[in-house]
Amino acid sequence: KLLWVYEGLAEYLGEVLSVRAGLLTPDEYRMTLTSQIRSLSRTSGRQWRPLEDTAVAAHLGRNPGSSWNQLRRGQDFYMEGMLLWYECDAIIREKTDGAKSLDDFCKRFFAAVPGKTAVAGYDLTDVVRDLKATADHDWEAFLQRRVEARQESLPLDVVGRLGYRLRYADKPPGAGLLGTPPDNPAADSLGLSMSTREAGVVTTVDPGLPADKAGLAPGMKVIGVNGKKFSPNRLRDAIADSVTRKSVELLVEDGEDFRTIAVPYADGLRYLELERVASKPDVLGDILKPRAK
Repeated sequence: KLLWVYEGLAEYLGEVLSVRAGLLTPDEYRMTLTSQIRSLSRTSGRQWRPLEDTAVAAHLGRNPGSSWNQLRRGQDFYMEGMLLWYECDAIIREKTDGAKSLDDFCKRFFAAVPGKTAVAGYDLTDVVRDLKATADHDWEAFLQRRVEARQESLPLDVVGRLGYRLRYADKPPGAGLLGTPPDNPAADSLGLSMSTREAGVVTTVDPGLPADKAGLAPGMKVIGVNGKKFSPNRLRDAIADSVTRKSVELLVEDGEDFRTIAVPYADGLRYLELERVASKPDVLGDILKPRAK
């Protein structure tokens, strides 16, 4: 039930320390964080099961199927738990005018008990107690909303609290940076991802996005785009041309059948990115700064 504390905080610390230690630059890490937010935002399963339930059912999420995982949710207590701790850090910094951070919470939460040699566990009361001791906030209500309640969509308050906003660019991010993801022009436009091993094979279709509404499904293989043989470059060009064509036409293999599927779409190339909001402090940048030189 409390795996979001243990695993989420471990993910937060691991990612933050990788930047503080110089293993990744802040620019490189922002791309990673954007990809994680993208993936979590496509999970519609949060509408019927809260984050807490993914922890309770962790043993069922270790070996998910290959299709429609967004409808079920997986072990979201890792990455969504990490985002929750980012938001806790941002709230602490805001409430204390930058005097304290999640580092101070960790010092208190993980502190050894004088004279006690046995390893002690924790419960939610311990977490809330140490958060309150770090910064005055209604942590019970905050954690209830984030952990115990079902949600219509991924809570994105954390992005603004970190000093950023999400936007779509028309060019892929971070060319040449470590960790730059493969150019997948259909992910943020059509809601469609393909195998990096077998050209054209659909691996993921995001619920509610254009490819899903048009009837594409995992396991199909795209063999043609707008009347031409499929290639990643032709798919990219077709998505760019959608501004004038108002659709992307795909020829797919569906088992033993061939199907032509017109995907209604007119917004061109879209790549999700985190953009700084100049009027807000760069809280994410402050979190990622090394503590020592």
